[in-house]
Order: sequence, then structure tokens, then C-alpha cells
Amino acid sequence: MESRPTNPGVPQKAASGEVSRHEILTVRIMDEATAIAKIKAKITEIEGLDRLPIFCAQYLKWHREVKVLLQRLFGADASQVSDFIAIDAVYRGMRSAGDLGPLERRYRNALQEMGAILTSIHQEIEEFGISVGDSAVDNPVSVIEKIALRFHAVARQLRTRHATRATLSVKDEYGPVSASWQR
Repeated sequence: MESRPTNPGVPQKAASGEVSRHEILTVRIMDEATAIAKIKAKITEIEGLDRLPIFCAQYLKWHREVKVLLQRLFGADASQVSDFIAIDAVYRGMRSAGDLGPLERRYRNALQEMGAILTSIHQEIEEFGISVGDSAVDNPVSVIEKIALRFHAVARQLRTRHATRATLSVKDEYGPVSASWQR
């Protein structure tokens, strides 16, 4: 029997079908100590990046790893992720041909800003803990609420189709159960 690589976000029993749907949807949230250690490691790596040429492969790899780490900790739409991504390391002003000074300064300043954001996030975790908000994975009730709140908009959209093609008629809340195609 060969060994297959496992996905750390999905329980191992999932491949064999011994797991409920709820268990598969459950995302493992990193404990606070591990999160802080990983963020501190990324802050420490900034020193090494500061000595390398601007936008080298190591910087691109580091930036992506930090972005993924923050997304896994807080969710893709979290303010911590958008704050980090919003830091622009590219100089957009005028410069003389061959003068890399402004580019270098912007890149180095952006590294300092990223370090400050990561330090702030690490302090935030120490003080408040990790909270992923009201994500659908953590709160299945929010999925049901979202479906219910969007029901009427979807029903309206189903009535109008391009090129007078057949539409689905929904007369009341029981409509989806007994929906009929109309011309």
C-alpha cells in the first residue's frame, strides 16, 4: 500500500470516506504560539531581504509566504491581509535613467513598513488572540443566512434571461420545489 501525501487542512480520514461533511469543512486554525512564531520568523527574514537586490526571487517568495500565512490565519478578506498587501514596494515617481536610488529607497522603506505591520499583527495576536470573524467555515448558520438573504434576488434573476430563452418561474417560497419552465 503506497503512502499518499496529506493535506494539512483536511482530516486524513477524508480520503477513505470515514468523515462527515462537517469535518471536511472544518479548517484547522493555527494555535496562537505557532502563529506568533511564524510571524516573528518572517519579521527576522526582512533583515536578510534588505541586503539583497530589489525584487529578487527571495523577496517574491517571502512576500507570497507572508500573504498566504496571513490569509490562513485571518481569512482572505481580513484587514490584516489587505493592510499587508496595500504596502507598495514599487517607486512610481520620476527618476533619472540608470538612477536606482529612488527604487532602492522605496523598496527598503516598504520592507520596513511590512515589518511594522507584521509586528503589529503579532502584538494583536498576543493581546486579542486569533479571530477569523464570522466565516462560513466556522459558522454554518451564516451560510444558511446568506442563502436566505439572497433568495429573492436569485429568483428575480431567474425570471430574466438573454434572447428570450425559457425562464424559471418562482411564484412563492415553495417555487423552487415545484418550479416550471415558462416561455
